[in-house]
This record gives sequence, structure tokens and C-alpha cells, in this order.
Amino acid sequence: MSNIIKSLVHYDTADSTENRICHLPAYTKTNYIFDCFKKIGLKNEVLSASPTKGNKFVKGSIKKLDENLLLEKLPCFGRGNVFKNKFASLIFRITLLLRILFFVEKNDTLWVYHSLGLIAPIKILKKIKKFKLILEMEEIYGDVRESEKISGKEEKFSKLADAFIFPTAELNNKINKENKPVAISHGTYKVNKSTTKKFNDGKKHIVYSGTLDPRKGGVYAAIKAAEYLPEEYYMHILGTGTEENIKLVKKSIEETKGKSLCEISYDGVLRDEKYTDFLQACDIGLSTQNPSAKFNETSFPSKILAYMSSGLRVVSSKVSVVKNSKVGNFVYYYDEQTPENIAKAIMSIDLNDSYDGKSVIEKLDENFINDLKCLLEKI
Repeated sequence: MSNIIKSLVHYDTADSTENRICHLPAYTKTNYIFDCFKKIGLKNEVLSASPTKGNKFVKGSIKKLDENLLLEKLPCFGRGNVFKNKFASLIFRITLLLRILFFVEKNDTLWVYHSLGLIAPIKILKKIKKFKLILEMEEIYGDVRESEKISGKEEKFSKLADAFIFPTAELNNKINKENKPVAISHGTYKVNKSTTKKFNDGKKHIVYSGTLDPRKGGVYAAIKAAEYLPEEYYMHILGTGTEENIKLVKKSIEETKGKSLCEISYDGVLRDEKYTDFLQACDIGLSTQNPSAKFNETSFPSKILAYMSSGLRVVSSKVSVVKNSKVGNFVYYYDEQTPENIAKAIMSIDLNDSYDGKSVIEKLDENFINDLKCLLEKI
């Protein structure tokens, strides 16, 4: 096995000022996988598929992030009106396709973080060059969008993979019909060292961290639960979304403030140390996605692991992928997706018990790295 692995993912560094598309959950999981490759002893050459969201032209670059990690970003035109958006998108897609053709050579191993926008270029590349494809598939986007057409497209695309990384056994059972090599990671098994003190205001701090997409429902379920919490609690909302998503979340928070004794605030988007420092200052993390949504049958809420890694207790809807997971016994559940039930689950938590989520995560990290080694040896 070569000591070099190549990666294709929507990615940019946290300190970048180029305003490239890089969603927080994917960014967090990507960094974790990069760390795992490093622990195994692999050098990683990364091609970013992220164009800019800004209105200015951005140059391409190649930067060595550390001894094992080389990041290449492509040039892209700025966005603005409809014409500029379409032009920038078309040129970037062409640039990406041409670069991929030279980025991957015969017999290379390529790790790809599943994205609808990468299906076409990978299909073309697979026809031209014989390389080994490890597909990181966190969810079926067609299930989130409630589109059977998109789901079918994704399942057909997955057949090109030589191996998989999945978040759940349920998704493996659905996609990996040929029993190809697989490693399962519910999310990021990286324990965060204690560097931050708790909020010193006498309150119990709750955090919802994740997407603000209303289709997943989690953020609004969390906000509404604040109405049923007493004044000893404080709820924080962290998350990413479109400008419209953020606007609607802020509006919902303001409406809830008038009905709740519990304080509630939107605290923006945080990354890396700022994110983990904030989590460590809290006490309870919420994973409140709609349990009846189809995507919850196969995708794992990676925020649960982020919470546990920072020492937080976790409250979740009672979905099978969580209950049957390797951390299922360490989570507090509510039975029905109502604000009252979520609030009851929060108030049932004893913050003085002997809970130690960090040790659970450390063991899962060790197991996953071993599974990843086996996967690489098999392909």
C-alpha cells in the first residue's frame, strides 16, 4: 500500500478569508479523517472542491498545512448577479474536472466526501483511470430533500466505490449490497482537552449546534423547548445556514423570548478551538432532529459525538440509529417530538452523576483507526 492518499472534498482552512463553501459538519468530519490518515502514517494530498461565495475573483493556491497534509485550492470567479453566478459556477466545474483528471493517477487511492456536485466528475474519472475510491457517505441527500430521483442517483453512484466510510450500520446495509470493505464512524472521535471553565452564572447551559435548515427541524424543536424550561437554564443556538435560515431562526428566538423564563440566544458559527471551547463551557447538548424524517433512518447526528467529546450530557430524539449505536446507552432520550417532552428530558439530567463521555469516545477512536487500517489493506 502506498503511503500517499489523495482526497477530494469541499474544504478550506478555518483561518481562510476567501469565503469558500465549507459546511461546518463536513469540515469537522473531514479534519477528523485527515487526522486518522496521519495516525496511520499516510501523507495526504487534498484537492478542495470549494468555490468562493464572495463577489471577487480568488486565486488558486497550494499550501502545505503540515508534514502530512498538502492542500490545493482552485481559482474561481466571484459571484453577484444571476449571470455572474452561472458563469462562475460553469467555469469552476470545468476547472475542477480538468484538474481532477491530472490530480488522480492510475492505482491511486482517492477518498471522496460524498457531494451531489462531485458525482459527475468522479463518474467521468472512473471511466478514464483505474483508481481505488473510498466513498465517505454521511447521508443520502435525496432522503433529506424527499426526492427519490436524487436518492436513486446517489445509490447508483455508490456502486463505483471500492470501499466506504459510513456513519451507521443502517446506511451500510442500505448502500453496500456487495459487502465491500467498510469502516463505520458515527462522527468525530476526538476528545477535546479541558481548556475552558463553565459559565459562572449559576445557570445550566444547553446548546444546540448544527444545521439551521428547517427541513431537518432540529433547531426549531430546540428553540420551542426553551418555553418549558425554568429560569435556571440558558439555551444557546449555534449553527450554519443560508442568510434566510439565520434570519428565521433569529425571529423564532425573539418570539420565544417573550414566552420563556429560560434565556436563549443565537451565538453564530464557531469553528475549531472557539467551537470546542464554547461546548466545554456548556452542560447539555441537544440533538433534536425530527425522528420521523426519512434521513434519520440511516444518518447519524454527528453533533452527539462533538458534545460527548467535550464532556456534555446529550439529549436526543429516540431514533434507532442513535439507540442502536455504540454511544446509545450514554444518551438521554425523549419519547415524542414535542417541546414539553424535550424540556422534561433536559430537566431529568443530574449534572453531578459519574458520567464520562470522553472515555467512551477515546475507545471508539482507537477502534475506528484499526478498522480504517483494515479497509486500506483490503483495497
